[in-house]
Amino acid sequence: FAIDFISPMEGWALDRYGNVAHTSDGGENWNYSVTPPTNGSAWDIDFVDPLIGYVISYSGYLFKTLDGGKNWGELHFMAEKSTGIHFFDELNGWIVGEDFIYRTYNGGYDWNVVLENSSSNFHPEFTDLYVIYTSNAWICSMDGRVFSCSDFLDIEENQMQSTVKYFPNPAHDMLTVQLSDLNDRMISVM
Repeated sequence: FAIDFISPMEGWALDRYGNVAHTSDGGENWNYSVTPPTNGSAWDIDFVDPLIGYVISYSGYLFKTLDGGKNWGELHFMAEKSTGIHFFDELNGWIVGEDFIYRTYNGGYDWNVVLENSSSNFHPEFTDLYVIYTSNAWICSMDGRVFSCSDFLDIEENQMQSTVKYFPNPAHDMLTVQLSDLNDRMISVM
């Protein structure tokens, strides 16, 4: 269901039931480790280094390992419809869900809201993300859009449209770009 490699040789795979498998030979052999209790809705896995890793479930359960997956502990995080997790380093991480983005600065022990959709006008349905450095991210949505965010540490929902660049999936035949600094006018590029 999800896979994460930290090098060409070392990686982890996660199935939807929360079973975690590890390889240290580039995928030639896989060994199952202890399974975090995700209640059957495991969704994404991310490792920072050979020891520190995370598993998020769709129902919002978050688990962390400090020993390469031999043992997992549950962290305090509960946001249903969680779909992606990515850590840049052992302290800085993000979780996306169908209509939210959360960020941690302390290894997942506390989470701050970056974006929480309370508007009926914006339904991104985020599915996954990838972060480079601590402030540049690409976030995928269910409908094939990719949001590119820079310095989105403290963006608000009303800033999202001016902060985000949309890249269309090749299957889309229309792209709409909305800029907030044009006195609420919309520009559509077809």
